[in-house]
Amino acid sequence: MDDDRVALDELADRLHDERRIVAFLLYKLAVSRLLLAADERGFAPAALREVDRAMELLHEGVLRRDEAGRKLVGLWRVSPEEWLKTTDGQSGPNSSDEAVERRQATLHALSQAVPPSLVSFLR
Repeated sequence: MDDDRVALDELADRLHDERRIVAFLLYKLAVSRLLLAADERGFAPAALREVDRAMELLHEGVLRRDEAGRKLVGLWRVSPEEWLKTTDGQSGPNSSDEAVERRQATLHALSQAVPPSLVSFLR
């Protein structure tokens, strides 16, 4: 039972970390947008590097969260399909594909927060 508690605490910590990283990413996107609105294009490359680094941190956080989830699933002896049903709120054989699509849609929405002037500046 202690192993279950440790695994749950680990998963909760990873989820909390991921939430902080998403907030950090949104902050960096807002800073980038403000720099462009103020026509401070000299700072745009540095701001974009920070956005890229925040995206890397998010990716690393997702991997750590997935590993924590796999540990918990192993302790509970639950199949990965059952785990996806409970974490994604979906059922059926394509639930993981649907989860990936939802994550991609979220990332696409985040990318839309980058102003077009920044995109054209980088080209």
